[in-house]
Amino acid sequence: MAELGRGHLQTTERFMSIKDNLGPAITALVLPIIFSVMFAANKRAARRVGSVSIIEYPRIAKVIGILAIGAGAFMLFLGFHAPENERTIALSFCGAFSLLFFFLPLEFFFRRIEFNDHEIVIYCAWRKVRRIPWIEVVSFEHLHIVKEWVLETRSHGTIKLSTFLQGLEDLRAATYKNAKKA
Repeated sequence: MAELGRGHLQTTERFMSIKDNLGPAITALVLPIIFSVMFAANKRAARRVGSVSIIEYPRIAKVIGILAIGAGAFMLFLGFHAPENERTIALSFCGAFSLLFFFLPLEFFFRRIEFNDHEIVIYCAWRKVRRIPWIEVVSFEHLHIVKEWVLETRSHGTIKLSTFLQGLEDLRAATYKNAKKA
């Protein structure tokens, strides 16, 4: 009878081990798929409205931003429902993640770059609108190691842009064309 109890205990321990590793395993499978879809979406051309080209995050990023709000709310829910003796640390940890999840939709919905033959206009949730005439543009390049684009200007600073934005190749072509003319 003791053998039966030990076997059941081993099965339970194995199940708990699988259950404990399920979250990281799902994350390890889902994140590369999400990144692949976002990288594929960023190959699209910039959206055009009249003579203005608009660079923005693809729809999938905006969906992820909305899901991040739900994930942040769920993290706070978990923090508030932690055991009494662990609640403070759980709320600190879950609150920090919730704050990170809150910033994703702000970035995904409010970051936008518009450009035409005269200027580049950069919108984001973190700064005021920047209007950069082409004459101010020094360079626009892709840094493969850190996977970001960098727009360097004379008087407006260095602007780092996510690789996930769609239409960056159009901005690169416009930079080559317009910055050389200026």
